[in-house]
This record gives sequence, C-alpha cells and structure tokens, in this order.
Amino acid sequence: MAIHDDSIDSVEIFKLALQSGINLFTGAGFSKLPDAEGNLLPDANELCPQICEYFDIDARYKNDLEKLSNIVNLRYKDAFQKYLRKKFTVSSYNHQYDILDRINLHSYITTNIDNTIQCVMDSSKRYSLFDISEYGAKRNPSSLPFIPLHGNVKYLNSHLYFGKNELANVDSDNKDLFDLMHAKLLEAPTLFIGYGFHDNAVERTISKLLQERNQDVWIQCMPNSDNIDYFRDMGCHVIVGTTEELLKWIDLNIPNQENISNNINIDSLRPYTIPTINQLEVVQREDYYTKGYTHWYCILLDYAYQTKNVNALYEAVIKNKNIIAVGIPFSGKTTLMMQIAAKAQAEYKLILSNIPVEEAQRIINLLGGSKALVFVDNCCDDITVVKLLMQQSNFMVLGFADDYAFESTKHLLEGVSVKRKDIGELTREEAQGIFNKIPVNFRKQEDLSYKDSEDEKFSILEFASQNIKNILTSNRVKDLLERVNKASERTFDIIALSTYLTCNKSCLNMDVLCAFENTTDYRVLREYIDATQGYLSEINVPLSQDSDNQDYYELRSNLFARLAYDVLQSYFKEEFSAVVRKLILSVSPYNIYQYHVFRRSAFDGKLFSDLFGDDAYSLYERIFQFDSGAYTLQQRALYKSHRCDFKGAFEDIDKAISINGSNFSIKNSHAIILFEANKNKRTSISEESIAEAMDTLRKCFSSDKRKVYHAQKFAEFAVYLAKNWRDSSYLEEAEKWLVQLIGTQESTSSFTKYLLRQVHSELSKIK
Repeated sequence: MAIHDDSIDSVEIFKLALQSGINLFTGAGFSKLPDAEGNLLPDANELCPQICEYFDIDARYKNDLEKLSNIVNLRYKDAFQKYLRKKFTVSSYNHQYDILDRINLHSYITTNIDNTIQCVMDSSKRYSLFDISEYGAKRNPSSLPFIPLHGNVKYLNSHLYFGKNELANVDSDNKDLFDLMHAKLLEAPTLFIGYGFHDNAVERTISKLLQERNQDVWIQCMPNSDNIDYFRDMGCHVIVGTTEELLKWIDLNIPNQENISNNINIDSLRPYTIPTINQLEVVQREDYYTKGYTHWYCILLDYAYQTKNVNALYEAVIKNKNIIAVGIPFSGKTTLMMQIAAKAQAEYKLILSNIPVEEAQRIINLLGGSKALVFVDNCCDDITVVKLLMQQSNFMVLGFADDYAFESTKHLLEGVSVKRKDIGELTREEAQGIFNKIPVNFRKQEDLSYKDSEDEKFSILEFASQNIKNILTSNRVKDLLERVNKASERTFDIIALSTYLTCNKSCLNMDVLCAFENTTDYRVLREYIDATQGYLSEINVPLSQDSDNQDYYELRSNLFARLAYDVLQSYFKEEFSAVVRKLILSVSPYNIYQYHVFRRSAFDGKLFSDLFGDDAYSLYERIFQFDSGAYTLQQRALYKSHRCDFKGAFEDIDKAISINGSNFSIKNSHAIILFEANKNKRTSISEESIAEAMDTLRKCFSSDKRKVYHAQKFAEFAVYLAKNWRDSSYLEEAEKWLVQLIGTQESTSSFTKYLLRQVHSELSKIK
C-alpha cells in the first residue's frame, strides 16, 4: 500500500526534485525488503547471536551489536571482514527497488555495506553505478556517483566499518570521502530513506548541511517515530511511512521516462560511437606523422596506411566473435582499431575503452538483443569488462592490448572463447607502404630506411625516427622542458603532472589541479592551463580540453608522453619527484580519473626507488590510507628490496601473501626479493634461499597461466648465477621454457628473445 500525498511535506516540490535531480542517502532500513524467495539481510537482533556462535564469544553480548563488534574487531579483525562480506553479499533483490530508475538521481550515498544497490543497477538501462572509492573521478555523464561511506562488500580492498569504535572515527579515517559526500549534498536536494541517524560521523555532516540551508532535505520516518517533530524543527521535510510504502508512492507518482521518450537511453550511447568528420577538429597531416596523434580525423581522411592487419582482424572477429590483437607498444594498435571500426558494418559499432564494468552492464541492458561490434583499446586495463562483453551472444568483441598486459591478465578470461592475434613488427613491405603515404616534404630521405638486421625491433616508433622529418625526439622534449623550467616552474609542474597521469592511464582534470595548486579559483587555474598549452604548442603537442567534459584535459600525443616520461626521470629527477610527491600528498584518489587503473603502475616499487631513493616510505603510508590491499604491499615490498631493506620487504610481501596467497604475481615478487637479498652472499643459508627462489619461480611457471614473466625472471636469474656463481644448473631449464614460449608464440617480445640469446651464450661457454 502506498502512502498518501499528505504524508509527505512539500509534496509538489518533492515530486519536482525526484524528476529534476536528487541525492539518495540510504541506511540499513532501505535494504530490508525481502527478495522473491523471502530472504532478508540480518538485522542486529539476528546478527548478534550468529556472531557470538561463529567467533565463540560469550553469549552475554548477544544483545549488544556495538560492543560485540568492538570485541570481534579487536580479536579477529581479518576474519570478521570475511564474515561480513559473506553475510552482506546478496545475489537477488526485491524488484520494487527497480523503481529507482524512475528517479533522476544526482548521487547515491549509503552507510550500508551490502551490495543490494549494485544488484538493482545491474538491471538498469538508465544508470551505471560508479563507485568513487574504487574508480576515482567520474567522467561519464550516465554514471551515477556511488559513495559507500562505510565500505562495500563488492570490493575486496574496501574496508568494512562495523562497530562503535570504528564508526566513531570513520569520517577522520576517510576524510576525503566524507568531504566528497558533503559536496554532493550541497549540489542537489537529498532524500534520506531507511536511515536511522545513529552514526555520529554522518550526523556531523548533516548538521553542517542543515546550517547551510541551501538545499531541501526529506527524511523518511516510520509511523509513530519520536523523531518526526525533531526533524521538522531542524528544518527538514518529513515523509511518514515505510520504505516499501514510499517506493510504491514513487511508482504511482513519477512517470516512466522510457515511455515518454524512446530515445532517452539510446542517446547515452553517443560518447561510444564513431564521430562524423564535421564533429571533429582539423588535424594536419604533418601533425599525424610527426607527433604521433591517433585521432579520428586522421583515420576518416585516410592519412594512415592500411596494413594487412586491418582485413585480417576484421575477418577474424566476424569468424570467431571474440579476438584480442596483441602487439608491442607503438605497433599501431589504436590506429588499427580505428581503421577497422571505420570500415566495419554492424547494427551498432561501439568503442568501449576505459569504462567500468557497471557501465558495460548498462549498455548491455540498453541494447537488449541488438547485435553490436565492440572495440576495446587497452582492453587488459580492465579485463573483467572485456570478459563481460565477450560473454554476450549478440556482441562481437575486438580488443587490443600490449603483449605484457595480455600475458598478465589472460588467465582472467578463462571460460570465454577468445582467440589471440599477434600484430607483428612492421615488415619491409608494410614499412614501404607507410613511407609511400608520407608526403615527400615530410620524409627524411628519398628512400625507406629499414632495420639492418632481423634482431632489431622495428615498430612505428623506429620507423618514424628513421624516416620522418621533425619527428618528436627525446632531445626536442628535453630542450622544451629545460626552457619551461627556467621560465615558469608552475608550467613545468603542470606538464610533468599531465605526463605522469597520462603514462599511468589517467589524465589531468580541474579537481586534481585545484588540490595540486591549492586554489579553487577557476579563473587562475585556466590561466595556468593556457600558459601550459602555449608552451606545448611550440612543438605542436596539444593539451586538449575534452569536448564532452570540459573539466578534463588530455595530452593528445602518446609519443610526447612517452618521451617526456623518460626525459623527466633521466634529466629532471628532483623536479619530477617533487611533482609526484605533491600529487600523492595533496590530491585525493577520489579526484583521479581511472584511479583503479592508475594505481597499478603509478606507485611501482622500482619507479619510487629511482625517484625518491630512501624517502618514499611516507608516500606509501599515504597510499595505504586509501588502499592497504595486497598489491600496494607488494609494490612497497619491491621498493624496500630496491633500497636493500630486505627485512621490511619480507614483512610486506609475507603480509601480501597472507591476504592473497593464491596470487602468483605476489609469489613471483617473493622469489625476486629472496633472490636479490642473497645473490651477493655465498653462504650455505644464501644458497638454500637462492634454490628456494628458483623453485618458487618453477612452481609459478608450472601452475600459473601467466608463464612469460616467470620464465623471463627464471632465465634472468639463471644467467646471473652462471656468470657470478658459476652455477649453470638452471640454464637448460630456462632455455626449454623460453624456446617453448617463443615456439608457441605465447611470447613474441624482444626481451624474451634477448634472454634466450643470453642463455645460449652461457651454455656455449660450458660446451
């Protein structure tokens, strides 16, 4: 039964807010509707005796969840986290929650740790839930900001706050997330539903919000609640009724947008479609060749030479449905993707790179059974998205990945039918075809310059440096950075910041710049951006404003970003390390675009050792405030190993293994640390440790589907032992593995071939 209009204060304004934009703030009472089988999440009365029994705690605490949680957190913290994840993870839900699709939601904020809302949004055609605590800054307009203040069971790295002592400090422990919540509440009216206001941390924020009084607030109260008059006296609007009654009222009073316009959701696919030539900025042919732009304008005007891979991959995806094209960096993968997308025929052609899995699910829901050809560049950045897309019977998926990224993630595609296609280095015939496409006045010489020997790597990068005039080079980038550094320290910092973000799969945005420069004056920030763009224009490298979201700026030249990253580390280490340090200490991860991808490489142990020497410990402490998972521990362990702090390295890597003992990458790191700690010693204990390290790599190779990295490390160590310890006992095994990987084309990288040559060289000395 639905509630009546007279049970809702300012009901007409409330109806308007539901249709024009409202924040939804939910508490435990919101998730209490039973699913189709009658299953309910446990309440405190049910949970207490279950916890007492499971953890063997005195039954006198069975009626006091706050005290009980404090005890369990103190005694069994890790086990309690796993217990909560199991208890509050659901696989089905009450379909009355689907009515949320009717509401124009501005953001979804919750103190609940369960995944009910994820299940609801998995069926939505209108919204995809965007967990800011996991993904960082939101860029896609169809994504619904999701702020789980107490953690969420869906993400293993998300700490679940449960218990009086933990909840008392949650707003200080996670200040950035609470600040973000406050900012969202200031942007639109808010509906509190199923929330009991027992959380002091949230109450402090709500009190501040009510004092500012710039937005309407509605609070759902149960009939006969003692708080009805109190909330009205505080300046809130009150809704009297149960959660179920309020959802039924919304069903009756808020029209279904899909019935109003069939185009409302289809329009949201526009960011993923191929633009027309009239929608694009003009890119000169010279810029395409000399700056390495991969831009739709260049593809649609046929600047690029069409190699045999275009038809081969198009044919392969039609025949096999799911293909991943694998190649070395700068092998032309993005250009290939665009060329195939431009010529392909399909009911829907979508470019779905850099989207979270929730957005992929929304697109699947939206298309229903319609056939789609989907392209995913850098597809291994989020392999779960690719797997989900490939599992759809109506989708053909063509992904593109660097060889190392594919090797590191291919095991996660188990159960999906997918074929790998290798994009080899440029043949002489292909290089000649590209050369012929280049206008004569852009060529370095009259004839093609190709590699001198078969062992040389020859990608688009080598081709360009040998054959094109005015190509960006390390020296040109270094000269620019030297001039900028002398003229404007701030502009240098912004170029370095943009480079660091870009090379770690993110990009500059205004929220990052606000925090980095410690100002909210957008006029001043625009002046900084303009100055940076002016210097970069001297070498025709744009820092371009995104057309769909003007708070974002991207370095359009991947070549510049790669060269600048190397130059900054080699020639401007002090200045670059200061920029990276400032980013980590002053910018919240929640403001960094694609943080879940960015963090995989941005905090690399070797990078931090090279940049900061012995001074990165405080940076890892800051990173741990947001992400204390196994991967962060692994990188800090490798960092400590590089600094010869082997005691600390073993503490971190052992803790990482205790968190995720089945991860072979972490075991590989354990073997590396063990080897590095003992390779310069020659005692019986160090010999045993070296043997243990090699045996660990042997087990990783035999058990893990990511064989390449294990084989490479094993071979690298085998060569070291042969050269420095005169121990050649591992060489033949290393040779066997490398020959196997090259023969089956599991690894076509030049580094694998280089290691095989090193192994052969040491074996020849024995013979």
